[in-house]
Amino acid sequence: MSERKNMTTENAATPKIDALLAGRVAQILFLLLSLLLVIGVLRDSLILLYSGLGSRGNFFLNGLKRITTPSGLPILLSLALCITTILWLYRSHVKMTRMDGKASRFKSYWTIIGFFIPIVNLFRPIQVVSELWNANVKDQSHKNESNPTNATGDKSAAPAIIIIWWVLLVLYPVPRLITSTIFRMDTSSEAIGTGIVQSIMLCISALLATVIIERITFTQNLENEI
Repeated sequence: MSERKNMTTENAATPKIDALLAGRVAQILFLLLSLLLVIGVLRDSLILLYSGLGSRGNFFLNGLKRITTPSGLPILLSLALCITTILWLYRSHVKMTRMDGKASRFKSYWTIIGFFIPIVNLFRPIQVVSELWNANVKDQSHKNESNPTNATGDKSAAPAIIIIWWVLLVLYPVPRLITSTIFRMDTSSEAIGTGIVQSIMLCISALLATVIIERITFTQNLENEI
C-alpha cells in the first residue's frame, strides 16, 4: 500500500516538474525576444533618424544593421517559443484537471490543437489561458481574502492582462496590412515605421506572457506546497 502511494506521488510530480521547466524556458525566451525587439526598435529609429544624411548616414546604418540583425535567430527563437509555450500550457492544464481535481470546460488537447485550427485559434487559446488563470491565480487570491463570499464569479472571464496580451498578439499583422493594402504605403521609411509599431506591440505582448506564465506557475506550485 505504501509502495503504491509512493508511485502515485512520483507520477503526480512529473507534470509539475515539466510544467515548471517549460514555463521557465518559455519565460527566458520571451525575455530574449523582448530584448531583440527593443534592439530592433532602437535600430529602426536610428535608421529613420539618419536616413537623410546621405553617404555618411548610409555607412553608419549599414554597420548598425550588420550588428543588430542576428541571421536566422528570430526564426529559431519563434519556433522554440511555440514549442515551450504549448508544452507549458499543456502540462499546466493536465496538472490542473487531473491532479488538482479542478473542473475544466476544455480537454487538455485543446491547449495544443487550439493554436492550429483556423478561426478557432482566434479565441480558444485565450479561453484556455483564462481558465488556467482563474482556476489558479484567481482562486488563490480568493483563499487569501478574509471574506469567502468573494470567491464567486465567472470562472471563464478573461482578466485584463490576458486580454491585452492576446489582442496585441492577434492584431500584430494589422499595421502592416493597413499600410500595404489600404493606404498603399510601400516606401522604406513607411515600412520601417510600421515595423516599429509591430515590434512595440509584440514586445509588450511578450512581456505580458512572461508575467502570465510566472503567476500561473507560481500559484500552481504554491498550492502543492501548502
